[in-house]
Amino acid sequence: MKILDASTIIAISKIKCPELIEKIGLLGHVLAIPSYIVKYELLDKNTSKITEMYVQSGKIQILKNNPVKEILEFKKDFPRLGMGECYSMLAYQKLRGTGERVYCILDDYKARKNATKLGIKFTGLIGLLLMMKQKDIMSGYEFDKVVKLLKDSNFRFPADVVM
Repeated sequence: MKILDASTIIAISKIKCPELIEKIGLLGHVLAIPSYIVKYELLDKNTSKITEMYVQSGKIQILKNNPVKEILEFKKDFPRLGMGECYSMLAYQKLRGTGERVYCILDDYKARKNATKLGIKFTGLIGLLLMMKQKDIMSGYEFDKVVKLLKDSNFRFPADVVM
């Protein structure tokens, strides 16, 4: 299961490439997103429309939120993280305990740094794009086009990514 953070869906929405959700699904993982993120972070009309479409088609599952008390405790330990990242990372920790293969999709530097400290397996949108290219889910031309669209948007590229 890949637990999405809001940034992935927002970026896909901004560059107007909703088909990437289906392609990410072709990597062989269920896509999931905490309900908090859907309710409070995906507020842009286009982004919420894309999310709703893929939830209804079964391409994205909505994860039940952890109790607020747990989230606030987690947030106390990681005050610089956004609530969405807290919900995603806590969902990871809970699902990891079930034996299911789980990954977080995190693009925020602080979230990735804390995920590493917590032993959370993660990648970002660029990592997903590279996986899709390597597995021939996406052509080299398509990959280059999406990366250019992301660069032209306000998507945060990790400092160590050179393209």
